[in-house]
Amino acid sequence: MSRALVLMFVGLFAAAGVAASPAPDVNVPSILWNQPAPHSADATACVPASSTVASRGIAVGPDQNPVFLGDIARFSTTLVVAKYDRQTGERLWCTSFQVRAIAAGGVPFTVAFAQAGGVAIDSNGTIFIAGHGVSTPFPVPFPPGPGPAPTTPVQRYFVTTCSASGVCAPVVTLINPSVTGTHTDTIGGIAIGPDGHPVLTGMAQFPAAIPSKPSTFKLLTVKVSRATLAPLGVAQGDSNAPGAGSRVAVAVDSSNNILVTGTEASTSKYDALLSRQLWTARIAGSGIAITSSGRGGDRDDHGSSGRDGDRDDHGSSGRGGDRSNDAVAVAGAPFNDASGRRHFAIAVLDGGRGNTLWTAPYNSGFDDVPRDIAADQDGNIVVAADTSGSVGSPAMVFQRGVLVSVNGRGQLNWMVVIPSSLADRSLHSIAGIAVGEDGAPVVSDDSRGDPSATVAHQIIQLDFDDHRHGRDGRDDDEDDDVKKDRGALAWDQPATDTVTGFLVCVDAQPVSGCQDVGKPEAVVVPSTTVGTFTYQFDLAGITALTKGRHTLAVVAYNDGTTGGESAGLNVEVDNGRHRHGRD
Repeated sequence: MSRALVLMFVGLFAAAGVAASPAPDVNVPSILWNQPAPHSADATACVPASSTVASRGIAVGPDQNPVFLGDIARFSTTLVVAKYDRQTGERLWCTSFQVRAIAAGGVPFTVAFAQAGGVAIDSNGTIFIAGHGVSTPFPVPFPPGPGPAPTTPVQRYFVTTCSASGVCAPVVTLINPSVTGTHTDTIGGIAIGPDGHPVLTGMAQFPAAIPSKPSTFKLLTVKVSRATLAPLGVAQGDSNAPGAGSRVAVAVDSSNNILVTGTEASTSKYDALLSRQLWTARIAGSGIAITSSGRGGDRDDHGSSGRDGDRDDHGSSGRGGDRSNDAVAVAGAPFNDASGRRHFAIAVLDGGRGNTLWTAPYNSGFDDVPRDIAADQDGNIVVAADTSGSVGSPAMVFQRGVLVSVNGRGQLNWMVVIPSSLADRSLHSIAGIAVGEDGAPVVSDDSRGDPSATVAHQIIQLDFDDHRHGRDGRDDDEDDDVKKDRGALAWDQPATDTVTGFLVCVDAQPVSGCQDVGKPEAVVVPSTTVGTFTYQFDLAGITALTKGRHTLAVVAYNDGTTGGESAGLNVEVDNGRHRHGRD
């Protein structure tokens, strides 16, 4: 029988001197479960009827169970929080509540036009939610007709808490920082350091004294007490005006120093109370994470990814102690190439002075937009990004979520594309990523059937092979023995680099024993570009297939250099005649 193989190529280009070829012995995570986020059509969820939920964050607590944060944006906004079982994906609880605060006179009021902006979990399992909204009671309905115009609403950050079992505070705490001048605050993110105090960051807009003059903008970062939620420290950093898709992010290192970045700003490091700026690096970022530069990014048993050493941005526990070799990983702001396509670079900075240790530009050949970043205790970095464009004739529009893991030297560990099935033509965007102690990423994913369709939200938990098998099915020790026999396609080749053909390997046979099945001459396959094509060949022609069950893998090659293997195709051969395949 014939079997159609559909091949996808995802490119990671490294900066000069930084190799970015897939490591042949790495353990690539796979999807453990995929569960819908709470939605109004689910009678068991906590979402009011006919309500649209927007995804606002994902976090992992010390119990390793993911927590999803969403909101239903209205004048009176509803927050939606749900926890899922790490192993099974079962929803453990779901709760929703309106955003309300206490006015100066002690009377509760609705926080108008509120929006959630991030979630973090401390070492005790307490869930901290950050957002912004109008900080004083706002008239409803708006004053009609003539008469005095309502006072311009003042927008401020807010923070609130939920317990590990889903019991949430009845009101949020509005944050009024000690900042001079009139300003409107828009939340960007939240992080928690080893001391357990939440840190909020975002953008503050300061209107000019003369209406015809432009406003000024600052990155506004506030540290609050975990007990009282009162401000402990405030810092401002320069920023350009935000544009479409602008992001601001924050991380806390193992010494409680605070790192802030923005797509329209630089990356800055402050002391633990935001009283002193330690350094500023001229790198604009879409996301930021704390990593360790001292170990060179050696992979752990899972080739995994986590976050900060003591506690990550989402509160996951790790190793204790102050690591003087903390470094900072930044997913850079998107930039346009000569053709107008957007790409980005991963940069790792020295935590002591902010010097750039290395950069690895990411360029799939299509539009690439970073969404979030994480890093584990061994210096491995995971970037969640969206890749979009069109392929084929007539053109088929695609948008995929991509997880890219590189080690502390900028070398590619692994990639995961969401959705994994190339037959799935739905459009996907990763809203956020979090990592637990086991190093397995969990993502909040948005999808829709076409650009005009309603967006659906999923929580996707990935997992590593408990048996510690590498990408080619061998044990780790076996991988070490045969690594030298397997080359690697240089993903940092120029865009003109193409694939010469494909090898089919049976049951993890060495590359030297794999069968060359060539490539259609009319098809040009760049080794550095995301794209798909269908290539059919007859399994009966694969001479190494004998009676029984086998696993096939495909390896691309060019000029005697081979790349990493594809995911396996399981086949069963009956009496040497009938072959049954299962992806």
